Order: sequence, then C-alpha cells, then structure tokens
Amino acid sequence: MATIEFIPPLKRSHFICPECPGQDNKGAFFFFVMAEDRRTNDSGEFIATCPQCGNEDCREPWYMANVRRCQGKQTGPVTQAGKDKCRMNGYSTGSSYVSGAIPKYLPPAKPEKYAECDECQDLDECKLAVEEAKGTSRYVACHRLSELTAKYRNAHLTGDPEALRFTAADVHAKMHRVMNQCFKAIFDTGIFIESLMVSDGKVVKMENGTNEAGEKLFVNIMERKINPAINEAIKILEKMGFSLSDWTLTPKSKEAKMALDGYLAGQASAKGQTMEEFITQHNKDMKAFQEALVKGRETAQNDEALKESLAEEQEAKDNE
Repeated sequence: MATIEFIPPLKRSHFICPECPGQDNKGAFFFFVMAEDRRTNDSGEFIATCPQCGNEDCREPWYMANVRRCQGKQTGPVTQAGKDKCRMNGYSTGSSYVSGAIPKYLPPAKPEKYAECDECQDLDECKLAVEEAKGTSRYVACHRLSELTAKYRNAHLTGDPEALRFTAADVHAKMHRVMNQCFKAIFDTGIFIESLMVSDGKVVKMENGTNEAGEKLFVNIMERKINPAINEAIKILEKMGFSLSDWTLTPKSKEAKMALDGYLAGQASAKGQTMEEFITQHNKDMKAFQEALVKGRETAQNDEALKESLAEEQEAKDNE
C-alpha cells in the first residue's frame, strides 16, 4: 500500500455530497465542516456527514489537499497592489467568518447595485463570482460592505476611533459635495420658485372666462415659494459644523479666544517659556495626569482591602 502523506487539517474546509443536488437542483452540493466534525476513512482521507441527506462518506474536493499543503509556507504578496488584491481573501474563503472578525450575515454581492460599486476595484471579479455561484449553494458577499462592517465592529470592540477617521472624512467630503449641488440648484432656479397650489391633495383652479361654446375655462393657481434647496443646504451646514462661532469669527468668540490667548501668554511668561513651549508642556502634563488616573483606577480595582471594605459597606446597606 502506498504511503499517504500526512497533511494537517484546516479549521474548516469544503466537502461535496454526491447524492444531494446543489442550489436550484443544479451541480453538486457543497458544505462546510469544522475540524472537530471531520473523520478519516481507511485511506486516510478526510470525510464528513452531509447535513441534508446524512451521507457519511462525503469527501473533500481535490484542491483542499493543496490548500493544506500550503499552510505555513505562504510568502504573501510583496507589492502594494498585490496586498490590496489579497486583503479581502478572508471574506471569500470564509476564514473571517469563522474567526468572528466579521458577522456571519453580510449584504450579498450585487454588482453595480450599491453606491460602493462605482469605486470598487473588485467589480469585474465580483460579477464573475456571482455568475459562477448561480445554481450552487455558495454565498457571495459584497467585499466593500463587508469591509465597512468589519471596520466599525473593530472600532467598537477595541474602543479605538482612529480606524473610523478616514470614513468620517469621506462622509464629510460627500456632504460638502451634496451641499454644493444644493447651492447650484438655488443659483440655477432662483431663491423663489413657482409651484402649483394644492388643497386636500387636489390642484386649486380658478375660472378664467369661457370658450366659444360657452363652456367655462379654468387655469391652475400658482404660488411662489422659497426654494426648498435652501433649507436642505442650511441643514447640511449645521451638521457639518459650518458656523462662524465654531471658527471664532463672531465678536463674542473672538473675545473669548483673545482672553484665552492672553491667559496662556501670562502663564508662559511667568515660567519663562514661550507660548509653544508652555502649551507643549501643558499637553504632556495632562497626558501624564490621565495615565496616572487610569493606573490609579486599575490599582483600586485590584486592591483586596478596598474590595473587602466595599463589600462590607454594601452588606451594611443591604441589612438596613
């Protein structure tokens, strides 16, 4: 008997059931199995039980052995273009779903249907993947929306908002573009626009003479309204923080800024420092103070005597 090369199993891999049809009764039925649910047959091959028909001799596709052989030997892409192309592999192979880095249910891939499709570098491959998945049980998720979901999940889990800084900047820029379009609509159509007067869902009409047959003629009543784009532009400006006080351009904000500058200049002069040196040292001191507070809280939480004292106080309150 030929010696079978031992290949360590993956955390999860594909299996094929020869007895079950795939999606829409076309092709083979593919399913995933975790490492602890796999078995080996007499030939040393990995087998699993079909979740639909219960067939206990479902085998892996031929390419899964090649995937296992590559474990630990990957060099990965070297160029930035290669790294950008491979950074979404976890979404297509499913490894990111298993590790919990991203949720299991994500928006499906819909080429050219999402706004993100306009700037997606994987659009052609997405179209091909969706076409190949037709008639099978494969699920193709949208890379861009999956990436956005993973970014927000990571920011919330780690408590680090830096990962969302570029996203916030992009949203701010898009809001600015929408605001520009609102202003363009105002300039093109005017501050006031004419529209039909409506009452109870019906257009209000006015009698306007008669025709040759003696029938009454009616005309629609028009009313002059302020351009609705003005209100939309004002809302966008408020959301973006475009106010004179925020930029210290109002008299009151100018006075507050001058008073603060004068106070800082006086404090810096008293210590024989320039304004820049004083502010730099002040920021360092505040950072050290914040770190000391955090360290103090951690020490207090781990102090056994303090824990016992708090427990006694709580017990006394409960007895009252």
